[in-house]
Amino acid sequence: MRFSNLKKYFTATFLLICLGFSIKTSPKKIFFEKKLKSEKEILNKQNNFQKIDEATKFLETYNKTHSSGEKDSKAIIDCVFKAQKSAEKFDKINTESDFFFKKAIYISRQKDYKDFEIWANLNFAYYLYSFNKYEECYPYFMFCIKKLDDINPEDVINPIDTYKKISYFFVTANENDLAINYLKKAEKISKPQSLDMATIKDVLGLCYLNKNQLLTAKQYFEDALLISSNIKDQLREAKALGNLAEVDFRNENYSSAIIKLNADIAISEKNHNDQNSMFALIKLCKFYLKINKVSKAEATINLAEKYAYSKPYFKSSLYEINQFLLEIAKRQGNVEEELKVRRTIDALADSLKTLDGQDVINSVGWKAGRKTLEYKINLEKNKYEKEYYLNIIACLISGGLIIAIVLIVMMARKKTKTTRIFYEKNLLTLKLEKLISENKLNSKTKSLLSYRNYLLEKISQIQELEAELNKTQAMRKNKKDDYALKLDDLLKSHLLTAENWNNFKVAFAREKPIYSKYLEVNFPHLTEANLRVIYLSQLELNNTEIARILGVTLFAVKKAKQRLRLKYKDDYDKLFDLNT
Repeated sequence: MRFSNLKKYFTATFLLICLGFSIKTSPKKIFFEKKLKSEKEILNKQNNFQKIDEATKFLETYNKTHSSGEKDSKAIIDCVFKAQKSAEKFDKINTESDFFFKKAIYISRQKDYKDFEIWANLNFAYYLYSFNKYEECYPYFMFCIKKLDDINPEDVINPIDTYKKISYFFVTANENDLAINYLKKAEKISKPQSLDMATIKDVLGLCYLNKNQLLTAKQYFEDALLISSNIKDQLREAKALGNLAEVDFRNENYSSAIIKLNADIAISEKNHNDQNSMFALIKLCKFYLKINKVSKAEATINLAEKYAYSKPYFKSSLYEINQFLLEIAKRQGNVEEELKVRRTIDALADSLKTLDGQDVINSVGWKAGRKTLEYKINLEKNKYEKEYYLNIIACLISGGLIIAIVLIVMMARKKTKTTRIFYEKNLLTLKLEKLISENKLNSKTKSLLSYRNYLLEKISQIQELEAELNKTQAMRKNKKDDYALKLDDLLKSHLLTAENWNNFKVAFAREKPIYSKYLEVNFPHLTEANLRVIYLSQLELNNTEIARILGVTLFAVKKAKQRLRLKYKDDYDKLFDLNT
């Protein structure tokens, strides 16, 4: 998703700082609060500070009017805003910002100021998040989310800004329902015609767009567009237009989508918002390629590429840009350019592994603003050019297998129905069921739902094989030994292999990143065997089904869970709680 300018959040944070203080009441404090009353009334009428200087002046006034006992709170505020000012100055991750954020967190923790500790952690998390440091921001967001449940909602410093920032994190993590929950909280306390409300409506629309609920998404985007137009917030208006363009695109209304996106680009460039301009240009290239306007797509993506090179934290977008350049080169039949772009893509894939730690969205990880930065780049994915090629290959394989089995059936009808032919036909049918099940999984995005369906099919096939094997061993006929061995080999091939387990674990981390990270951080001694039982239980598989897919006894599964219960005692239930 697109990031808001840090300047716009300086104000909102200052506005509610005084109101959110959770310092014990004393006569001296009451005296100082009265002195600040007139200043607070003025500040509450403002949506935000327009300049850093205004924030600095307020901080100086606050410093003069508060007692030495309240200097710790002031020091936390001072550190956070120094950190944000440095981030704005350097426009990248820098040691100065890191130092001041961590100092603010340290002071708030030492003084046991829970509200300020959440606020300092949140602003540090958002700073890291804004510069695409997703792995590093993870624990700080998780800390804030957990601690918010431990304090009174009325004590949350700048709750609107808090809920919005957490929702951005959840949208990026593709946890849209959790994002909607926080956005609804912010919506309840925001003014109807305000920048906050326009932003909330726009991000709510993005959540529903991610859930492919286009009508709901469109309504939120239109609300955001109307509010931003009324309050003359051109950047939010541009973003709402870009999101509405995506809705039109998915509804195959391409001409309308291109018009809206061009309006988005024009406004973004007028306001010198390079990031928004770049995202819109990348999206416009996608639109042009869809309607086969290759020359326009090329011109558009070249402009986006210039923006991508302008900032170090835009580097991740270069990967997506080069994917489009590759598609353009292929359509133009430019072999030399295609090879050049492929080399660039390979180099970017390697550099992205260290750019932001590890990538965590889509394929293996997260998506931040229309560009995937992978948590652990799946090397095999780089061998494929487009998902639809995978679908075509899968269809061809499935079709070939179906034709093969039909031919075998036809040949079988021409021969005598001997036991040998029956066995071969039956064995091929069982193998075909296995291949079709695997091709069905490979032809789709590997989501937890597709894995669950795949594993349930495998369990059903294992039951069928076990029944056939028992029946064969009970029959004492010729070839029974050879047939039984083949059945046994096929049964073993259905069990969860190391490769299948690793692929499933990647899919699980992609869809449930918070839960996976929680297990990794809080239960570091879990073995792979433990994780198999825990993850498969999260797919709502019962003990019998887990035993079948792992090729162990039911008693072994029960024993494994019993050992976990004895080892972790009161924390046992947390192992299986997705909401932890």
